[in-house]
Amino acid sequence: ELWNKANGIDDSKVEPNINESKSISISETFSHDTDDIDFLKNILLRQVSEIGRKLRKKELYAGTITVTYKTKDFQTYGQSKTLEYQISTNDEIYKAAINILYKSWNFEKLRSIGVRLSNLTKDRLIQNDIFNKTEESIKKEKIDNAVDKIKDKYGIDIINVASLYNGEKNANKPK
Repeated sequence: ELWNKANGIDDSKVEPNINESKSISISETFSHDTDDIDFLKNILLRQVSEIGRKLRKKELYAGTITVTYKTKDFQTYGQSKTLEYQISTNDEIYKAAINILYKSWNFEKLRSIGVRLSNLTKDRLIQNDIFNKTEESIKKEKIDNAVDKIKDKYGIDIINVASLYNGEKNANKPK
């Protein structure tokens, strides 16, 4: 038996081990250090669009969001926030990411930035409120899903947020 195992011989049934994602993340390293908030917001907006699409494609919702960044001295920092309810829309993810960035960043020059969504679940636990934020969130989710389908069919660059094209020539260059 030991000889068979050592030689990779095993007659037991093969069972697939499908590994569920525990988190989804994206990050980008810049060619130059930057403290340009508009540049960083555009990078985060692009990242959120990509990561939100991946999240919705897997039909998941995120309960925690983390923003990580690396300073010019290559010190890595990250700040997480566990949300009141699970999210999947670009708008919700972006607002949470910007909020975290402003609370944790001391406006020193950065070399990279990224977003991670974790505490993923198939079910969205929604608490109704008197301001109808739940209905608004569901409408935004439907819009994001429609945009995702268009991007799947015609390519990811077919639709983008207009602010990403503001000064397109310099969109990827830190100031």
